[in-house]
Amino acid sequence: MTTSDTTTATITNELLIDHLDQASYDGKGRREFLRYRDVGLGTATGGQFRMLGMKATGENEPTGWHYHVCDVQFVYVLQGWVELEFEGGRTEKLVAGSFASIPGGMLHNEKNLSPDLEVLEICSPADMGTVPVDPPQG
Repeated sequence: MTTSDTTTATITNELLIDHLDQASYDGKGRREFLRYRDVGLGTATGGQFRMLGMKATGENEPTGWHYHVCDVQFVYVLQGWVELEFEGGRTEKLVAGSFASIPGGMLHNEKNLSPDLEVLEICSPADMGTVPVDPPQG
């Protein structure tokens, strides 16, 4: 094991491999209309990072305005699409191959998503919080 000089988190030197199988998407996560796959990066990095696979269930609902308590959230769309709106009035439709880096604390709302959406999300730290908020002005 190695320990970073800038943090107290421990990162293992072990190889991490997680193969896709029927039980990979166990359904536990922050949204009922998504299924989640946690590959164990949070444990392997001592809580510095988390990587999740997310799949739509075919259900859909807006998440409501919120922000995440984190340093950063990276989102990469593997399949399908998701429509996001951000504070300041910007709306983006992320499609397969789209990438977004959302800073912690940035207000956003997932307005809509395709029934076949698959997303890869990486965040830091691993224990990312979600805080619901009122819609921003304007």
